[in-house]
Amino acid sequence: MDPFNDVYKDGLEQMAKLKTTSPNQLDFNNIKTELIEIIGDLENAIESVKQSKSRANAGNGNDSFPDIDSFELTEREKKLAELKQQFNKVMSSTELKGHYSDNPFADPDDKTNNKGDKAQVTGGDSQLPSGTDYTEYHQQLLQEQDDLITNGLATSIENLHNQAVNIGDELDYHQELLDDVEDDLDRLNFKIVRTGIRRMNKFLGTNQRGSNCCIAILIVVLIFVLILLIIV
Repeated sequence: MDPFNDVYKDGLEQMAKLKTTSPNQLDFNNIKTELIEIIGDLENAIESVKQSKSRANAGNGNDSFPDIDSFELTEREKKLAELKQQFNKVMSSTELKGHYSDNPFADPDDKTNNKGDKAQVTGGDSQLPSGTDYTEYHQQLLQEQDDLITNGLATSIENLHNQAVNIGDELDYHQELLDDVEDDLDRLNFKIVRTGIRRMNKFLGTNQRGSNCCIAILIVVLIFVLILLIIV
C-alpha cells in the first residue's frame, strides 16, 4: 500500500495549523516536530519508489509500485519540495517573534542571526541555530514552557476562585430566601394554632351553658314529679 497521499494530506493539515498557531504556544513546537517527521516520511516514500524502479530496470526484481509512473513520481517530488518551501518560509518569517527555533542568545542587532539561524528542513531533521550552547538553549526552552504552563494554571485557578465566590454568593442568596419562607411558615402556623384554640374555647363555653340549662330543667321536672307523688 502506498501511503504517500495520506501522509502528504496530513502534512498540509499540519502546515495550516502551524501558520495559524502562535509561536508562544506549546503546540507550535509540537506541530513543527510533526511536520519535520512527515517531510522525512515523504522523502523515504519517494526514495523507496525510486529504488524499486531502479532494481526493476536493472533486472534485479519486480517493480513494487507499478502504478506510479515517472510523471507521478515527478509530481510527488514537486509536492514535497513545495511543502519544504512552505515550512522554511514559516520558520524563517521575521513576523514570528519568539518561537522555539530562534536562538535565544543571538544578538538582536545581528541581521544574520535573526534571519539566517532559523530552523529549516534540508533533510529529515531540523537544525539548531549555529553557535548556540545546547544546554543553555534547552534550559531556555524548558523555562519558556514552564512559564506558559504556570500562566495557564494561574488563570485556571483564578477562574475557579471566581466561580467559587459566585457559587457562595448564590448559596447565601438562596439561604436568605429559605429563611424568609421559614419565617412566613412560623407566622402562618402561629395564626392557625391561635385561631383553632380560640374556636375550641368558644365551642366548649357554648356546650357548658347548654349543660347548665339542661340540669336546671331536670331539677324542675324532678321537683314537680315529687310534688305530684306527695299529693297523690
